[in-house]
This record gives sequence, structure tokens and C-alpha cells, in this order.
Amino acid sequence: MKCPTCGKNYKRRAWYIKHLKTHNGVEARQSLVRSSIITSDRVDPHVSHGEPLTGNHQESINIRTRLSIPNMKQSTWKVHDDNLAVLLEHPGSKQELNSQVETFQNTVYDYFNEQYPPRNHYARKNKENSFKIKMRKKKRELIKNLRIAKALGDNHLSHQLARALRSILKLIQGISAQTAGYRGNFDRAKQEVDFDKNPFEYSKTIFKKERGQLLLTNDQIYDHFKSTYEVPKSVRLYTDPNEQKPEIPHIDFHGIPPTLDEISSHIKRKSSKSVPGPDGIPYIVFKKCPSVRKHLINIYGKIWSRKQIPECFGKAIFVLIPKKDRVTDPKDTRPIALTNTISKIFFSVLQTRMTRFMLSNKYFRPNHQKGFLPGISGCLEHNTLLSESLKDARKSERQITVCWIDLENAFGSIQHELMLFALRWYNFPPLVRDMIASYYSKLRFSIITKEGPSKSLSYNVGLFQGCCLSPITFNIVINILVDKLICNEKKWGYRFKFNNKYTESILAFADDLAILTRHPKHCQVLLDEVDKFCEWTDGLRTKPSKCHCLCLGRRNTRYTSYDPGLSIGGQCVSTVTEDAPFKFLGRKIDNIGRTPSLEGIVDSFLNDLNKVDSQQISNVKKSMDLR
Repeated sequence: MKCPTCGKNYKRRAWYIKHLKTHNGVEARQSLVRSSIITSDRVDPHVSHGEPLTGNHQESINIRTRLSIPNMKQSTWKVHDDNLAVLLEHPGSKQELNSQVETFQNTVYDYFNEQYPPRNHYARKNKENSFKIKMRKKKRELIKNLRIAKALGDNHLSHQLARALRSILKLIQGISAQTAGYRGNFDRAKQEVDFDKNPFEYSKTIFKKERGQLLLTNDQIYDHFKSTYEVPKSVRLYTDPNEQKPEIPHIDFHGIPPTLDEISSHIKRKSSKSVPGPDGIPYIVFKKCPSVRKHLINIYGKIWSRKQIPECFGKAIFVLIPKKDRVTDPKDTRPIALTNTISKIFFSVLQTRMTRFMLSNKYFRPNHQKGFLPGISGCLEHNTLLSESLKDARKSERQITVCWIDLENAFGSIQHELMLFALRWYNFPPLVRDMIASYYSKLRFSIITKEGPSKSLSYNVGLFQGCCLSPITFNIVINILVDKLICNEKKWGYRFKFNNKYTESILAFADDLAILTRHPKHCQVLLDEVDKFCEWTDGLRTKPSKCHCLCLGRRNTRYTSYDPGLSIGGQCVSTVTEDAPFKFLGRKIDNIGRTPSLEGIVDSFLNDLNKVDSQQISNVKKSMDLR
């Protein structure tokens, strides 16, 4: 390799790059790597890189195809990291923030896309199938000649052709049986290899439920999301929600820009199989290339100092997940937002700091709210506490009223102004509030349909499901309601001693709420507080059809369940019956507060046994699957 500056020749590429670093010609180093990439034999000049999947470039978000990076050795990743370090070496401080982020993403994507272009998967030629095709062609010729011989009356020739035809048919049948045997052996061997590689992932494929079908037209999907999210932004000024303001924080927010250790730790926890957003860059690039992670510090530092979020951070792709087997209403879908990888890393760091701030200042109460909190399962604890409360009430024949509250489209109904008010309410610094306000002012999304991505829409209300920032911001808003309900816990809540401490009567897991009181009238007062809170938010609303209640008490000298006559949102709350148990956080509860009979559990277990038995793996591995 010859240096374009001084003319020296080097045999090894590493020596050549080291020599180039002695010069000040950054452009020469970048042109070297670019020229070596472009002249690579693996580049397909007919493949268009980075083009959107739709014909309308202006009205839809530019969605790149996902990089197809194969499994590589660490030494190969080291070469890619050195090349990217050269390509990304430029005076970024002279660029604007949006252009710097775009340049960074384009450079990383184009490099790997040119090194490993999308493969054209051609079907492998199967020798058995090709031989079978030849035999079938020969069979057709023999049948044609046999008809001619019979028409001419040549019995000797007809006998010979018929005998040859019978041998051809036997040969074709033998090939089919042999192919089926080979296929069975291949499937059996593949399942054995998959189980040995990762037994947990293999077990998930066995018990995985079939995904529902979207029986919706593209116009139905587009019109629904446009009417739901592309609405005029709320300009309401929220006032104090008739509640005591939280105390001044005794531990300040960690206000320095994201550090390299924070970025690296969050990237390591991310799965390499995670689907990227519109940028098409997977997490594996950031995991294996330290030079790419170092450039993130410069970008995140600019965002932190300017309190402004780049426009590409607010672009997302919506993938619709069906909630039912056959979906005919767009409301029965769960839109999952896929955002750019660089934005997910930034908001992961910010979300961790915000959670630490809320927990260290005791704004969050983990005994009551267990959703989206680190190191807390939540479902098991709440279900255990609920079960013990109902068990204690039945044992002592005390009166207890339980009401489960469901919020309709909770994530998609949070007003952005309400979220900013909640941040001010819990004393977040202006730095955090300004960055989050900048982010939510730039949200746009496209919906993936059968015909490709739709036109982009603005997201003026709600939180992205799938964004790293959404869980903590939703918890902060709902925490205002939880604090209001906890104020009356000692006065009206159903409490008893469990493990040498009094239990909680307000159980929350994100938007799933359960209220336990001693009397139905106390529960009705708290339900009225929930209605007032939803009215104050100007967006959240309860879903009475999915709210349920359970009341145990003495009726005519008999301890039993009865209808307490509760109402929420102007409608009556249905009571849990024996025939229709209620499911809370994955566990069913019947009309007397117990888990239903074991018939359904036994049927489910037998179904799982049949699924495991149908697998073509050894019996020892089948027994391991059932553990």
C-alpha cells in the first residue's frame, strides 16, 4: 500500500494506517477506507442501500433494511472497528447536532451494508428432486409412446414400454420414500442440535402461542391511528391536583452527561437479537466496536448541553401486535414502536437516572407500585399479598371489598403537558424537563402494513410503547393517583399483619390497580377519586367493562360473596362469579377469592405434555423440557 502523501509503501494494512496517523491528512485516511470498501468484491452494485421501502419518500419515514451481519471472530470485529475509527474521525464540533447524528448513522450503516450486502437467497439444487423431475419427464414420454404403440397394434412394443413404465413408477415411488426418510432424519437431527444449543429458547418455541391475524385494511389502520394520535396538542395548564406537594429532594439528580461506563453497561444488557428501528443498525455493532461507543459520548454531550433532542430520535416504526386471534378492530392491536438504536441507548441511561432519583427520594413506593421497577418481579408479590388478604378475611370472617381497575389505552392517553407537569410536581431539574419536552415535540411514526410503511403521522398524545423512556414517565404520572389513594389507606384500607408488618391495600402494577377496603362504601369513595383523577388528566379514562369487584361478608348469618353495587365512570362494576373468574396479573380468582378448580390446569398441563411428546428428541431431553 502506497501513502498518497509521502509515497512510502507498506505490506501490512495495520502498519499503513499507523503511518497515516503521523500525517495531518484526515481526509486521506478516510478516502483510504472508503476506497477499500467500494472496491470490495462482495459489493453488489445493483443493491440500493439505505433506500426507503416505499415509493413515497417525502410522506413516509426512511426505513432501512436491517443489516445482515454474520457471526464473526473478534479479530474480524477489530478490523471493522479500526476502519470505523478512521471513517468517523472528523471535526464533529463544527457540525450541527442533527447533521452530526445523521452522518454518524449513515457512516456506520453504509460501511456494514457495503461489507455485508443483503443476500439473495436462492433455493439449493436438490439432486433427488432434479432426478425425480427427469424420471417424470421420462414417464410422460413412455406413456405417449405406449399410446402410439397400442394404436398401431404392436403388442410386443407395447409390452416392453409397459414394463419400462412400471420400473420408472417404482423408481419414482422409491425416491419419494427415501426423500421422506431423509427429511425425517434431518428434522430430528436439527431439533437435537437446537435443544443442545439453547434448551430454554427451544422450549419457548414448543409452548409458543400462535400469533393472531390482522383482518384489517390499510385504510382502516391508517384512519384509526390518525384520528387517535394526530390530534391537536393539549394546551391545558395543569394545576395542583388537590394533594400535598412532595417534599424537596434530598438527593439531587445526576446531571452530568452520559459517561462511557454507563453507555457500555446499558449496551451489554441489550439483546443482540433486538429489532432495530428506522436506522437499521443492530446492537451488535455497538457491542463489538468500542470506537463507535466513544463517538456516542460526543453526540450525547451535545444533546445534554443544548437540551435539544435530534429529530431522528423522534422517528419510529409501529408494528401491530394482535391482542386476539382474529382482529377486526384496530383497537384490538398493541402498537410497538421501534426507534433508532442510538436513541434507545441514550434514553436507557436517562431512564435509569430518573428511576434512581424517584426511588432515592422515596417518591416511588415499591411496596405499592411494582411496575417497571428494577429488581422487582411485582406480579408474584402482589398476587401473594392479595391471596393472603382474602384468606385472612375468610378465616376471620371479616368483611373485605376488592376492586380491580382497568384504564383504557393508558399509554396512548397521556397528554404531553400532563407528563411535563408530573416532572415538575416531583421536582425534576429543568435540564430533564427541557430534553423530554424537546423529544415529545418531535415524535413521528409510520405503521408497517402488508403494503409497506404508511405515511408518517405526528404523535401528539400518548407515550410510545417500546420506547425506553415511556415506562418511567408513565409511572411518574400514575404515581400522582397512587399517592392520592395511599392517603386514605390507613383509614379505609383492609390491612392485617403478615410477616410481622401490616400489609398494603393499594396494589399497582403500571396501569393495573387493585383496591382493598374494609367496606364497600369506602371502596366507592376511592373509585370516585379515580374518576376525579381521570377527569383532571383530560385524557385517561377507565374501562368499566373490564373493571371487576369482589365483596366477601356476612349475609343472613352466612359468610359469602355478594354484589356491593359499586360504580365507576358512570357504569356499574361487574362482580366476579364462579363461572367467570377474574384474572389479575396472570392469576385467576373466583367468587370466594380462591384459585379456580384444577380442571383447567390439568387440561393445560396435558396439552403441554402432548406438545413435548410430539417433538423428535430423546426422552431424556423431553423430561428436561418439562422442568
